[in-house]
Amino acid sequence: MKTLLALALLLVSSSPLLGQKAKAPEPAPSPTPAPIPIARAWTAEEILEEARRVEQHADNELTQISGLMENFIAVLGVVILVLLGLALQEWRVVREKMKQEISRAKKEADAVNKAKNDAEATLRQIQQTAEQHLKAAEEARTKADTALRQANETAERLLNGAEEARTKADASLYQAQGLVTAIEEDRSKVEATTRLASSALKEAQESSEMIAAMQQKMRSAWGELGPELKKLPAVEADWIVGGEDPRLAPDLKATLEDYDVLLIVYDRLGLGIEEAPEKTFLRFAQYWRIARKFPRALKRGERAIELAPKNDPEVRFQLGITLSHWAAYEREERTPERKERLQRALSIFEEVRVLQGRDTADLLFEMAWTLDEMDRSEESIDLARRACATIEADPHQELQQEPWEYPYNLACYLAKAGRFEEVLAELRKLVGQGPKWANSATEDRDFDRLRESSAWRVPFEQLLEEGRREA
Repeated sequence: MKTLLALALLLVSSSPLLGQKAKAPEPAPSPTPAPIPIARAWTAEEILEEARRVEQHADNELTQISGLMENFIAVLGVVILVLLGLALQEWRVVREKMKQEISRAKKEADAVNKAKNDAEATLRQIQQTAEQHLKAAEEARTKADTALRQANETAERLLNGAEEARTKADASLYQAQGLVTAIEEDRSKVEATTRLASSALKEAQESSEMIAAMQQKMRSAWGELGPELKKLPAVEADWIVGGEDPRLAPDLKATLEDYDVLLIVYDRLGLGIEEAPEKTFLRFAQYWRIARKFPRALKRGERAIELAPKNDPEVRFQLGITLSHWAAYEREERTPERKERLQRALSIFEEVRVLQGRDTADLLFEMAWTLDEMDRSEESIDLARRACATIEADPHQELQQEPWEYPYNLACYLAKAGRFEEVLAELRKLVGQGPKWANSATEDRDFDRLRESSAWRVPFEQLLEEGRREA
């Protein structure tokens, strides 16, 4: 503080304006104006001279005032600086004291907080210890109650057991007395039972002989039925699905249906009728297909798969045919069930394709038929062509259909696709193979679009007439 006051005095003493009194510059002596006669007027020069004198006097006064103002401002600045210095010094002293007070207060607060935390920790430990002692006391009391209750229950059980033992002993004694009497009675019953068992054994032997005789008769009957069953493939091959009923003699129908019942009974009883029962089930599946009882045909085909050796392609192939023919018979209905049967048939044919490891004419024929029923004409046409090509490559292979049916079905698919020129080309190949194809085409609805064509109807009718003349 003393340093600041000395600095301020030094500044005042060294200031040129504060070290000496401000003096106004001495004005130049103004000339004493000559007395102006009262009676005469002022000239212009006189007026100008008087104005200059007045202006000079005003300038001197203004200079004097400016000097005084500068001295005042200088003194005021020094005073302000001194006051600011004093205030700054005082603020520093106060700030230092505040820092010391804050540090002391902080230390005292930390000490208080530490003491508080220690007290809380001690209190928690006391509480935990008390809770543990209380819990241990409660557990001890519970165990004591449990032990007392168990002791009471054990004593009660022992008393009850002793009472029950005495009661059972009395009952056992009574039963022993009755048992002696019952043994005497049972001896007579055992002798009667032995006689009945001997009689039953004799009847069982007779029944076994009777079953063996029935099995022998059934095998003989199946042998007689075999030739009739072998006729079914030819009958089915000659039948167009959706057409008239196939020609089966009424007595043959009755015989087959009676034997179908016997087949199911023997299968349910586990009585074997032949070495390969799946073949018989396949034949009856074929019969029920011809009879248009497709649910039964499906059941017989599924049972054949259960009985057949694993991965037998033939039984699966026949099941696919059943599903495909069933869908073809119901082609007017277009139900979701029909669509599902067609898809299942196609999947089965694909499995057969893998199991066989090759494409046979019959497999391609049935797959083409199924695809046609699914309205996938281009795919059905392609497979039908491949079936015909397979027959041309191996004309001696065994076929389930008559040879003319393979190109005939191809012509049907082409007609439905509107490819009439190719239809006539395929049908023309059948000329010379008998009149069956021409008779079938006469009523076949697959050729309706061709009959309605003015350009192709006449060549089609002429070709059919040529085929019918072969009879």
